[in-house]
This record gives sequence, C-alpha cells and structure tokens, in this order.
Amino acid sequence: MIQIYFEGDNFFEQLKSDIINAQKYIFIEFYIFQLEAIGKEILNLLLEKNVNDKVEIKILVDGIGTRDYLEVLMQSVKNTSIDVAVYKPFYYRMLFKSGYHRRNHRKLILIDDQIMYTGGMNIKDVFSKKLFGNERWRDTMLRIQNKLDEEIRRIFFQAKLDFIGLWRITQKGFYFFPKLIPIIHALKNNKKYLIFSSINKKRRTLFRKFYYDFINKSKNFLYIATPYFVPPIKLIRLLKKKAIEGVDVRILTAGNTDVWFARQAGRAVYSTLLRSGIKIYEFHTRIFHAKQTLSENGLIVGSSNMDYRSFLHNMEIDIYLSNEKIIWDTLYQWEKDLLESHQIHLKDWKKRGLLEKITEKFAYALRYYL
Repeated sequence: MIQIYFEGDNFFEQLKSDIINAQKYIFIEFYIFQLEAIGKEILNLLLEKNVNDKVEIKILVDGIGTRDYLEVLMQSVKNTSIDVAVYKPFYYRMLFKSGYHRRNHRKLILIDDQIMYTGGMNIKDVFSKKLFGNERWRDTMLRIQNKLDEEIRRIFFQAKLDFIGLWRITQKGFYFFPKLIPIIHALKNNKKYLIFSSINKKRRTLFRKFYYDFINKSKNFLYIATPYFVPPIKLIRLLKKKAIEGVDVRILTAGNTDVWFARQAGRAVYSTLLRSGIKIYEFHTRIFHAKQTLSENGLIVGSSNMDYRSFLHNMEIDIYLSNEKIIWDTLYQWEKDLLESHQIHLKDWKKRGLLEKITEKFAYALRYYL
C-alpha cells in the first residue's frame, strides 16, 4: 500500500500511530529533526517505545541541519539504548576541509519489516497547519507499507549497511562512528516503484541518468515542482528540447522562499526557458518545499531539489512510482498548488529591475555550491 501526504499534519499523525504500533525497530534519518512541539512529541513516543517496549531505535541526523538541537537530543536519550548518530557534525575547522558542504539531506523512516517513509518533509513544526495555519510550508511525503510487497524486505535486510563518515556524540565529545544504518539501493519492485539512494558519486550519477531519461521519455506533459530551481546546463537543454517537441513543460518553484540566494540563481535562467515555451510558476502564498516530477510515465518524489547541491553533492533519496492513484492524487494537488501561484510571463519578466538582474547573475555564478 502506498500513501501520499501533501499536508504535514496528516504525515505526522500517521507517523505517530506507526511509532505507537511498532514492535521491533524504528530507524529515523532526517536532515532536520527539530525538537519543538512536534519533534518533542515524536521523540517522547520513541523514548517510550524504547524504554517500555524494548523497541530498537536508531536516529541519524545531519550535523548542520540539526545542529541547534543536538545537545537536547543527546540529553534526552542519555539513559536509554537509543542510538543517535550525526553526519559530519559542525565545528569551525571543517570550513577548511574538502567536502564539508556535502550534507545528508535524506528523509527516511523504516519501521519493523512493514513501513517506509520518504519525501521532502523534515521533522519541523512549520509543516503543520494546526501550528502555523495558512503560513505552513507546502511539501510532499510518501508512506509505503509492504504487506503485499515481498521485495520490501530486500530493501530492509539485503541492502548493504554502509554509512560512512558518521560521528557519534558522547558526553566526552565526538569520535568516529561507522554505525550500520540501512542504505537503500535502486530496487525494482514489480515495476511499481524504483528507489534511488544517492550516497556517493556513482549513485548520484545513476539517479541523474534515470531522471534525464524519465524527462526524455515524456511525450505529453512534464510537471516539475521544486523549491530550489537551479538546474544544470544539461537539464536546461533537455527541458527546452522537450518544450520545442511539443511537450507541455511546466515548472513550479518557490516565490516566497527560505533561501533567497537560491531563488535568485534560479531566476537567472527563466528567460531562456520561457522563450522555449516552458511555463514557469512561482508559489507565492507561503513557502514551497515539495520535490516532485510528474509525467504520463509516472511520478518521482524524494528529497532531491533540482539544483547542483542535490545532483552533485548531497546524500539524497528519491522514489519513482507508477501507481495510478498516487499519480492522479498528485495531479489534483498540482492544480491546487497553481491556485496559490502566479505564472511568469516573458513580456513582464523582461521589465524587472537592473538590481534584480545583477543579483540573479551573481547568485547563478555561485550555483555549484547552492
């Protein structure tokens, strides 16, 4: 069974229910595990399952994304058997080391031998309508349950357990910690979905090739949603090619953004895309954080943005789906998202100010690290 969530509250409520019902293990991996209202509630449930029900808990977070909450997290699990690992914890000397900018941007939850979550949401209050109302962030999350899917067990148990570069926090400081946490390889399951884990250069290349092929095979429409739209040159050429061939190519990205520099870099390529007939929309009512690509051939959802950071640097996880119900649900949500967006027209876009054009070009020049 595959479920898709476009609202954070729906995802969080289902996750809390799954944690309560867990019997054996819960592995949680997030770029950001914010210990505010929702994060504290989830952590308390994890503590209860570990202490009272002896459920095995492993938590992996990124050293930059979760930096502000590491001390609280470690104090919370101090007297439990919960394992907490931190990917490249921040310290100032790391700024002078090669690869410090490569982060673990994945969002992944594995529960027992039954349930997997992945997508674009972090454990953060801003995704909750209950807490943030109309200012909540818009994002997408997937839940896969394997009752009917035998090969899901291969994902959990036959994939190589090989996280490299992890560090564990102790009361005395940091030390190297090659803890075994599942890495999911690209896996075909009855032609219904493929899972890509971009943990190194080889696997990032594998996902890029698949993504480009997915775009190239689109014949009718191609709808791309991404909060940070800074596409590589090869991807720009491919999108223009598909538009010229008559494919309905549309891009939905963030207008109201939490990373202004990335938005400016993306805007630097609007003109060339618009001239090719590509339609561009900016989500303006609130912050847009969803990462999904949709065509008549299926849907790709995951943690990867359409930028150099995701394609070349970060560890990411993405899923290709051909489930018709999920595709129709996403198409329906796409139409709803457009109601909160405004379309960029080339005639009007040319009228933007000189300062805007300068900041766009400057930001685009630094696109490799955005």
